[in-house]
Amino acid sequence: MRRRGKAWDVLAVLLACCCFAAPASAQGDDDAPADPGAPDPRHRTGHYSIDTPGIPYRVIYETRLRYGWEPRDDDTDTYRRSPNQPTNDGDRTSTDWFIEVPETYRADRPAGVVVMMQSGVLRRCPESWRKALTDHNLVWVGFPAGSAYRPWFAHARAVYGLQLVAERYTLDPRRVYIVGKDNGVTVANAAAVLTPEVFRAAFMLFGGAFPADLDHRGDTYEGFAENADRGLLREASRRSLLAYFNGEDGIERELALLAAVAYQRAGFGVTVIDEPMHGDDDLPSAEHLASAIHAFELPLHRDAKRAYERGRRMADRGRRGDALPLLMEALSIGSTAAFADDARAKLTELQDAYAAEVAAIEAHTTAGEFDAAGQALSAFERGWGDHGEADTERLTDALREARRAARED
Repeated sequence: MRRRGKAWDVLAVLLACCCFAAPASAQGDDDAPADPGAPDPRHRTGHYSIDTPGIPYRVIYETRLRYGWEPRDDDTDTYRRSPNQPTNDGDRTSTDWFIEVPETYRADRPAGVVVMMQSGVLRRCPESWRKALTDHNLVWVGFPAGSAYRPWFAHARAVYGLQLVAERYTLDPRRVYIVGKDNGVTVANAAAVLTPEVFRAAFMLFGGAFPADLDHRGDTYEGFAENADRGLLREASRRSLLAYFNGEDGIERELALLAAVAYQRAGFGVTVIDEPMHGDDDLPSAEHLASAIHAFELPLHRDAKRAYERGRRMADRGRRGDALPLLMEALSIGSTAAFADDARAKLTELQDAYAAEVAAIEAHTTAGEFDAAGQALSAFERGWGDHGEADTERLTDALREARRAARED
């Protein structure tokens, strides 16, 4: 029970890497056959879906272990299955994930992730939240939460969906958040406290959930993991951040915030966003989502500010190649900090300048203006240093080949 398990090791490695290979088994529902001249599918932007035959059984198995479940020979979910055998819980639609990536996504700037679950169909990021994807550099993953009595299956879907996304995009493991509404509240709360090494923070909308049964005012609220390892929960209290949104008043408010009080007493970092006049039908606004993200990022802001200040100084001194990664670092862990807008503007300015210089060199090369291309390439190499190394090599090879072809002609 205390061991992490292979599924978690795989995900940790994926999230820690900077570049990822596209998953052979996961294709968007509108993907065309592979075209050698097509854009890299690993960094696709916009809205699309990923459909797989099922979730590898090892992910189900490892997830259920976190809930304190042990396999039995007479149980239909024993590990007698092949670890890689896909399962869809008897529901063909239970292995669809809906992805939304802002057009501003860039592979050289690791993105955060918001995994979202609620009852019913969830094909698109809520419209009011889409701007937040751009503002805070987030990739959105959504799917229905499924049965409230089987949170471990949706939990496994969240884990596997994150693996699929990590294979396609450059992600920041410090900014992996899970959001739950309706039945998804239980799953989100469980994911944050049972898999804290995967989901750093959770945002619960209009409720919460508890590992063990809880009696309150004569009513019993069923726990999601009564046999979960207590040591795992203690570890989560040091790592996981929880935010709870309430939109009701009276007894409904008390019930909605019951989990917040309990987890705060247990030592978790808890944020409450209390809007009693909001109601529980509509999602919280983009400003409320930003408040939750701010609470999740706040412990990282001191390091982010240092990176921003260093990056700004480098940029002012003309050391653009050194400034770029520092500004990326600052925004990856401080997208809600006071300096974020300035850092975002400077980063965009530098990235646009980089792209413009690359395009100019390519244009000179294509036009046969080899001296101008060579001079621009030398200036590019001096100005961007190690940050531009890959493009410098690519552009140098292209220029050399163009000159060779011109001589032969």
